[in-house]
Amino acid sequence: MTGAPPAPAVAEPEIEAPQAFGPSPAVEQAYLELALDMVMSLPGLDESTRHADADEAAVAPSFGPDMSGAELPPDLPEDAEISQDLSRVTTFEIELQGLFDPDRELAGKPLYRDEAMIFDAGTVGALPLAMEYAELPKHITLMPLPPAPPPPPDEAETDGIFPSPALRLGLDGADRARAEKCLAEAIYFESRGEPRRGQIAVAQVIVNRVFSGYYPNDVCKAVYQNAHRHLACQFTFACDNVKDVIREPDMWVQAKDIASEMLDGKLWLESVGRATHYHAYWVRPNWVREMRTLDKIGVHTFYRPRNWGS
Repeated sequence: MTGAPPAPAVAEPEIEAPQAFGPSPAVEQAYLELALDMVMSLPGLDESTRHADADEAAVAPSFGPDMSGAELPPDLPEDAEISQDLSRVTTFEIELQGLFDPDRELAGKPLYRDEAMIFDAGTVGALPLAMEYAELPKHITLMPLPPAPPPPPDEAETDGIFPSPALRLGLDGADRARAEKCLAEAIYFESRGEPRRGQIAVAQVIVNRVFSGYYPNDVCKAVYQNAHRHLACQFTFACDNVKDVIREPDMWVQAKDIASEMLDGKLWLESVGRATHYHAYWVRPNWVREMRTLDKIGVHTFYRPRNWGS
């Protein structure tokens, strides 16, 4: 049995693929033909319908204004057709006769397309105005202005005292110089170490005394009242038996300036008001109990008697 020839091979039958992925190509072709027949049978897609729609679109007007004749010049009557009765022809009609004349063209375009022919040359290229100006009357009558009100008083009269102490006291010439010197001496020897505002307050107290009715109605007499009484006068420098020598020239100049401006009514401290008394913080006079405190500037406190009013 070892020398026997091999047996011939037997062909196995082919197994058909399962129908899991749809119909065969022949079936798909049939479906496509059926769908195409259905589409071609829709209304309006047949040949006659398409031709009818094309004819209707050519006749039917489109949306919006018809601009097909915009580039064509309008039909105007010939010159012979224009009325010869000029009384019935407007200026616009006369100008319109030559508006579309082909010989009257500007820059290669018809005159009816020239803005200047429609709006005039002054309007074209000019900036638009917000309003029209009214024409002025031919005759204008100029009326005189009312008299100007009197000018307001200067700073001396508004910010200080008006009328000024010098004016109320009638100070002029030598009397003015004497009063100014006495007031400057009081400012210098009583408050030269104080700030300027404190020096003004001392000068204001002296002026208030002059017009209070309780002291001499004179600047020098108010400053040096009872100067002969040692340490019993109105202002200590006048009765302390110390020789009054000016050793600070700059402070003396400032004292004289304050005295001059005070007499001119240019200086006035509202906080000090009508104070008539003051004292340094290191003394305690017995008259303080009768006083109303107005202000404190530097080392000095300023008062006015309660029963003297405000």
